[in-house]
Amino acid sequence: MNVILARRIFCSSLIACWLPFSSMATAPLQIKITSQEQSQQFSYLFHYQNKLERLQFSLSNLTVAEHFRQFRRYQPTYIQQYIWRDLQQHAASYPGIKLQRLNALSALRYQIKGQDPELIKQLSNELTALATEREAHYLAQMYYTQFRFAYGQPSIIPDHVRIVLDSLTDLAPVASAIKQQQPDLTPRQMLAYISNWLQQIPYQDLTDRQHSSGSSFNVPLKLLAENRGDCDSKAVLLATLIKIMFPKIKLAFIYPPNHALLAVAIKPKDEDETALIAGQLYVLVDATGPAQLQVGKISSEYKTYIQNGPSDYRVF
Repeated sequence: MNVILARRIFCSSLIACWLPFSSMATAPLQIKITSQEQSQQFSYLFHYQNKLERLQFSLSNLTVAEHFRQFRRYQPTYIQQYIWRDLQQHAASYPGIKLQRLNALSALRYQIKGQDPELIKQLSNELTALATEREAHYLAQMYYTQFRFAYGQPSIIPDHVRIVLDSLTDLAPVASAIKQQQPDLTPRQMLAYISNWLQQIPYQDLTDRQHSSGSSFNVPLKLLAENRGDCDSKAVLLATLIKIMFPKIKLAFIYPPNHALLAVAIKPKDEDETALIAGQLYVLVDATGPAQLQVGKISSEYKTYIQNGPSDYRVF
């Protein structure tokens, strides 16, 4: 008796984010990164409220090198190899059973061979449960999560919330430097200051985004070191800095089609674009750039998605 099983491991739908190039800063952001024996010094000149703003901070070389070393471009074949190894080890404890992997481009498919139908059925159920558990384990190790978008199939995306929470210590020197530079800003003013800076950081190229998930997502310190990031990369960096400075403020990532926004639970102004999530209003912030969008302003193409309440979001 033979039983053929398949396990599909989904690749991410795109979180791309193209915004208009109107309303650009009057001059490009200037950055200088100086490598020292034990640290890297970051120096920025950028435009904020029609003035030239200077921001400087230092990060240890060890912190930069170790920052999410386990995060890398997600490729389903790698996960399949790990899961297949675990399935083989489990099946080896069953006498008279042979587990054979079958060729497949987008799924882990295998065949169980043996003489005892009941034993094959038992093993089949165990392997299915084991594959589910091990997939979740390996995704968590790599800082990915499975997310079901309302407009598409289940997708594997970077675990933005967990990356924020695990970046708080590494980003503390950056938050401290900003707070020292602007000690008296309210949460809304701080959102404006940081998002204005991030909007002027060059936009990440999405050339390879259609072939594998996470290929253009930069974790926070990599974004700073490479001086480039896409929509969710910048949203994560903004969220991390705000979480450090104002830990009690609730945040949410909102995912319109092909984009990512940060939503912040602060008192909205009448003209703000907001999102109603679980009965609470969140003010929307888009740090992507290069358009210099103010706090509470988003591109018109995403307003329709937000109006009736976002369907794809994560609160933290």
